[in-house]
Amino acid sequence: ATFRSASYIVKSWGNDFPQLAANEYFCMTAALRSGLPTAEFHLSDNGRLFVMKRFDITTDRQDLGFEDMCVLQGVGTDEKYNSTYERIAKAIDRYVSPQHREEAMKIFFKSLVLSVAVRNGDAHLKNYGILYGNPTEGDIRLAPIYDVVTTVAYIPRDIPALSLGGAKKWWGARALHKFGIAHCGLSQSVIREIFDQVTDAVGDTRADVRRYSTNCPAFRETAEKML
Repeated sequence: ATFRSASYIVKSWGNDFPQLAANEYFCMTAALRSGLPTAEFHLSDNGRLFVMKRFDITTDRQDLGFEDMCVLQGVGTDEKYNSTYERIAKAIDRYVSPQHREEAMKIFFKSLVLSVAVRNGDAHLKNYGILYGNPTEGDIRLAPIYDVVTTVAYIPRDIPALSLGGAKKWWGARALHKFGIAHCGLSQSVIREIFDQVTDAVGDTRADVRRYSTNCPAFRETAEKML
């Protein structure tokens, strides 16, 4: 279940997805460590709740505009798995303001590399979006990263939500590298740096997962599957 308040989004979990809050917390920790923009997030003391500060509200309580990739691609929510990462790159190129576009492509590519690294099979169209104040002022950015979970902890044979290069599979470094150059306009040096950042972040967070599972026996089974 998800509860949305004026300032926070609070998620809980049931028996079908045990320890989902901790799962998302550690995946988001890896995202933050890799340098990806994220909203402020927390794990409740009892592990039952994942709490994230809303990123569509400014510090002075002004609402920001937010459009996810379903809206930008003109499809309904029921079509959120029927697209490609190439189309997301095209949407970013089309809608993000020119001064933010290069950074947006880096963020998008890094988030995709992270999703592959942590086996997040739910990076669909509604988990990417743009953020803006007044859309006529030319300050449209890629929204912070959210909803990152190791889905294979619950669906062992899970695959990516969208296709890349005509396939839904856990792509290797070569395929991701090719995508980064051809569709995100990134240089080889930037791509290597992103790979290193994600690798280091995931490695550091694995140690956190192990420590938390030691202190929280109920998390151990999920932790083993995540690791």
